[in-house]
Amino acid sequence: MAETSHENNGVGYVGIGAMGKGIAANLLAYTQQEGRPFFVSNRTKDKASFLVDKGATLVNSPSDLPAKCSVVMSCLANDAAVQEVFGEYLQGKPSRGSLYIDCSTIYPTTAEELTEKGQLAEVHFIHCPVFGGPGAAADKKLLVVSAGDAESRAQAKPYLEAIGKGVLDVGDQARSSGALKLIGNFFVSSMIELIAEGTALADRNNIPQSAVLEVLNLLYPSPIVERNFDRITTDAFECTADRPGTPVINGIKDVSHIVRLGQNSGVPLATAETMLRHLQGLKEEGKEGLDWSAVALGVRKQTK
Repeated sequence: MAETSHENNGVGYVGIGAMGKGIAANLLAYTQQEGRPFFVSNRTKDKASFLVDKGATLVNSPSDLPAKCSVVMSCLANDAAVQEVFGEYLQGKPSRGSLYIDCSTIYPTTAEELTEKGQLAEVHFIHCPVFGGPGAAADKKLLVVSAGDAESRAQAKPYLEAIGKGVLDVGDQARSSGALKLIGNFFVSSMIELIAEGTALADRNNIPQSAVLEVLNLLYPSPIVERNFDRITTDAFECTADRPGTPVINGIKDVSHIVRLGQNSGVPLATAETMLRHLQGLKEEGKEGLDWSAVALGVRKQTK
């Protein structure tokens, strides 16, 4: 395997979804400040056009990146997508010591497996999931979680700082960042479920939702609470360009991982299990494209 050289000192990116758009733009800006070339790969090539307009080079496949890049970052929809893309990347025979950073929400053991595959290829794979939505990604306000061997964490840090407001280091175990991400998403998804149930309870007791929001803001002041309360009380469940949200299908993946983590850890997570049932009900009704706050529809149906 070749050592990294000036010929492959570029930075690459894979995955221009709702989150990836902002992450890629900020990574491109950092790369250009460093005077290095930037390459992008995406299944739907048109989605990368805004990066090409800013100076990026579009390649056909992740397997094309190793010949050009010593660092590659990705943010993808699920574990299968990350496994597939990283596999294609390895097919390109990356140089010894190359760095692959993944920011997707995946199960902790998936991160461990990919770290081991990277080690066999003498490549640093590091899982660095992010907290924050598409708006935070665009505005460089993500909190990035980093875990893995010390060399990988140090190597990844400047690229993580380029896409977020801070980096939270959780140690040497490859699984730790994914576990913390799922714990954080457990809090978020549980709050959505609680808001859905609490607003339904308020309706049944003729309590104005404005009063409920005032109490919520006193007890749990948070933009997550305000954003999801507004979606639920105004039935604004559509995911749009201006208000992307978390589609039900993605929510099912995340909450399934949360429930699985709880089961494997011997910790019952009743709220997550309830949330998952409501999400699966929406999917069965063909509503998998709605924001996951639409679980409120399932709660309301149960109250009738």
